[in-house]
Amino acid sequence: MQIIDLDANKAELWINSEFIYAWNFNRGSAGNLLQLGALHFWDIASNSLYYIDKICLRSTDCTGIPCNLDPNPKCIKNGDSYATECEARCAGYTMDEFETCTDCNSSSCTEAATIFPNADLVKCDNLNSYTSGVGVAAQSARWLKRTTASDDATVVNDVLLGGKMLKLEQNGSIDPDVLFQLGNQTQGRYRLSWNMFIPAGKQAFFSIKHSQQNITPTNRAYQVRFDANSIGYLRIGAQAVDLDSFSFAFNTWNEIMQIIDISANKIRIVGKRRVHLFLEYLTTAPGNQSQLASINFYANTNHSFYVDNICLWKTTCTGIICQGEPPVCMKNGVIYDSYCEALCFGYTPREWEYCNSVCDVGGTFLSIGVLPLWAP
Repeated sequence: MQIIDLDANKAELWINSEFIYAWNFNRGSAGNLLQLGALHFWDIASNSLYYIDKICLRSTDCTGIPCNLDPNPKCIKNGDSYATECEARCAGYTMDEFETCTDCNSSSCTEAATIFPNADLVKCDNLNSYTSGVGVAAQSARWLKRTTASDDATVVNDVLLGGKMLKLEQNGSIDPDVLFQLGNQTQGRYRLSWNMFIPAGKQAFFSIKHSQQNITPTNRAYQVRFDANSIGYLRIGAQAVDLDSFSFAFNTWNEIMQIIDISANKIRIVGKRRVHLFLEYLTTAPGNQSQLASINFYANTNHSFYVDNICLWKTTCTGIICQGEPPVCMKNGVIYDSYCEALCFGYTPREWEYCNSVCDVGGTFLSIGVLPLWAP
């Protein structure tokens, strides 16, 4: 089964009700045509033998259908979600492509804070609904092995670390390599966060992808690795050079947070409450695509780490009036006019800091506690 959306320039391939891949429909066509022309079957090899039956082409049209009468959201195996079953069917999907929704109310991904951004939770997973001792990709279509030959990551229940979580550990020939689906977000501003625990002397790795399927370096937005010397490094796209470095802690939960503004093509990454970098998001993806699709967690040689509480927030401040509050200074150097405005941009008080003034840092004719040496 294929979903082809000419208006959105999107195509999806499904085999036996399982999502395989999504891409821009006009890729590779002469003149980049957004046109659905023909279905081609070819007996390409001497050993080819197959049968074709029941070819169907349906055009979705839900004009005038009151989908708001159906209150139950539906989640699709490709990571997309719809507010109602009616909307999902209007997009061309049937119940064979549905899956159990990760409810962001019951499957909490609450960060360690008391004040949260002015944003909607789009995706979340606290791993609590899974069976421990079993691979996560074997339990939910929200998670995929990077390739069919990749090793799955195991859900574990560690009471000392806080309950159920995902464990990725290289052990002999086993090197877990999985993707968490973010739903192919193509516009808007997002706060993406999770917790990561790394035992002393071990390593960890994650990357953010422009694709939800079989990942290649050219589909990588950026990658972050945590080395055994307690230093982390960041690289952009498929580049072989580190852009920045930072410190992290062993044997404790590190708070990983990223602000990804697809519309503005910007990223900010925060670890241990400090902003480490500010960069372009598009990087080297084919067609320079601005798409937030998945997180890749991978355990190579000497890698051992745990992941929990994955949250994806989308900022929503339409109609909110932010005024009458003091300014807020961010640890990344940005200043917002009010608390409200900072929250609307996806930040919480954990990323704020005291706003210094000239009285705090001194100046040419001003020094703290000392009168200037001049005469009237």
